[in-house]
Amino acid sequence: MAIPVESSKLLVPTRGALGAVVHGVDVSTPLPADTILALKQGLLDHHILIFQGQDLSEERRRKAEVSLHPETADQPGVSASARAHAPE
Repeated sequence: MAIPVESSKLLVPTRGALGAVVHGVDVSTPLPADTILALKQGLLDHHILIFQGQDLSEERRRKAEVSLHPETADQPGVSASARAHAPE
C-alpha cells in the first residue's frame, strides 16, 4: 500500500519488515515543512526511509538527516553547518 506524502510524492513500503522507498522528493533542495512532517511520520511508521537516485554532497546529506531526525545533530560527524540549518 502506498502512503501519499503529497499528490506527486509517495512512500512505498518495502517487502521486508522495515523500510519504505520515497518517491518524488529531492532532498538536495530545501523541503517544505509539510513534506518534512510527512517524511518524519514515514520514518516513525517504517523506521527506515530509502531515497533512491539522490546526488548529494556530504553537507546536503547531513542537512537532510538533521531535518528528518534532529537528534543526529548531536552525533559525531554531523557538521556545525548542518546543525545550524536544522529546523527548530
